[in-house]
Amino acid sequence: MATTFRLSNMRSGLDRVCIPIVPDSQNDAYIPTPGAAVLAAQSAWLLANHTRLNMPFGLHVGDHVQTNGNATEWAAAAAGFTPLEGHLNLIKAVGNHDYTNDWLRAATQMNAAYANDLTWLSGTMVPGDIKNSYYLTTASGRPVIVVSIEYAPPAAVLAWASSIFAAHPGAMGILLTHGFAFNDGTIYSGGMMWDPLGFAGDGLTGTDIESVVIVPNRNVRFVVSGHAFLSSVHWTKARPDGTKYHLVQMDFQQVLGGAILHTGYLCLLNLDFSGDTASTEVFSPYLNQYYSPGLPATHESNPYALFQDAQLYG
Repeated sequence: MATTFRLSNMRSGLDRVCIPIVPDSQNDAYIPTPGAAVLAAQSAWLLANHTRLNMPFGLHVGDHVQTNGNATEWAAAAAGFTPLEGHLNLIKAVGNHDYTNDWLRAATQMNAAYANDLTWLSGTMVPGDIKNSYYLTTASGRPVIVVSIEYAPPAAVLAWASSIFAAHPGAMGILLTHGFAFNDGTIYSGGMMWDPLGFAGDGLTGTDIESVVIVPNRNVRFVVSGHAFLSSVHWTKARPDGTKYHLVQMDFQQVLGGAILHTGYLCLLNLDFSGDTASTEVFSPYLNQYYSPGLPATHESNPYALFQDAQLYG
């Protein structure tokens, strides 16, 4: 179904790119009706539009399944995104539900489900294990590096991620992780609802990620995360040196204390390099509609946010 985008910088152009972000999709993996149709609609839409909208790659914020040990759920998740292989590389974070136990850093079946990712990822922290990985590529001819780190990363993972960004100072950096902030954009700092701190005994949290990875590496310009449902957050912060980074957080899996949702929303992160702006739009191929919470355009959680003077490079 054809879609007309509202934002001017959604038009295709050599100096504009669109990075699609898939929020937590576990509900669509473990409830096959209508979950399978939701995942199929997302993949079909991405395949139909990735060339027109100049999509260099896509991102998944994690929680691919509800129960890591359930082979049926992993098969459903893999089937949903397998059509993208060879057309649009989807860089994937590991969420807390992607572990065997929701509060243990146990084995995840991501490596088996997405084995093909190892053929195009640029590197991993541990050979053959995609949960901490990076992807060096280009967007509109400009270098970009995406580093994906596991949920509640231990100290060694943060040191590794920082070293990868430091090794590529000329590339625009995107940090992908499942749990970075609460659904109002407040960075996790311990003791908050759904806070990663202490996960598996050694899990660190958002403020640790910020201090170890983001602040020292001025090329990190975006942090993309999920985990806290009812999230639609776009937020900008300046480092001590004045450089900016931007948080894009999306999760539409459930109404708080209420019904599970199968909305199929994608967040579309649009970068206009010539204008040094970034903006987002939230669209569901499954529902063929935009997300609109009725917020004013100036609200930090408005899903049609515009980051001006975004400092994409430099």
